[in-house]
Amino acid sequence: MQKSKGYERYMNICCKSIFILLIPFFLFAHPHIFVDISAKYDAKEQQIYMLWLIDEASSELIKLDYDTNRNDYFEPQELKKFLDEKKGYAMLFYRSNFFLHPKRVIKHIDATIIDGRVQITFEADSSVCNFIDIWDNDILFSFHVKDILNMTHIKESEGYFGARLELEKRLR
Repeated sequence: MQKSKGYERYMNICCKSIFILLIPFFLFAHPHIFVDISAKYDAKEQQIYMLWLIDEASSELIKLDYDTNRNDYFEPQELKKFLDEKKGYAMLFYRSNFFLHPKRVIKHIDATIIDGRVQITFEADSSVCNFIDIWDNDILFSFHVKDILNMTHIKESEGYFGARLELEKRLR
């Protein structure tokens, strides 16, 4: 049985329409920024020291916004713009603090460019509780724990969208 040209055209339009309608789901179904995490817990100071190394592609985009003279180094004025609590990249840590659960007091954020990759370091208060969850509900960031000290890497969520680190016994 041969199908009519009208039917073939109708099916072609239906398939293309369905594909076009699904495009937004494809765009948001995966992380856009991959972060390698190193962390250290200091029980005496009750501080968590974290280093986040952003992937190469995302680092390039960040550098386009903040490394205005393109020398692979954050000059003081570029770093100030990056660390601005209201408009800079660091507002994700200061204002939103959506990466760390339960919410932590974030301080001493710094950023450098090493081998073309943006590296963000910061301190977080550890007095809230004995674990820290790192994740992004929007699945724009993917976190991978590379190196930890005085912490136990409890679990990593499927697809590396988050992780739980448990702080080792506190010093008394």
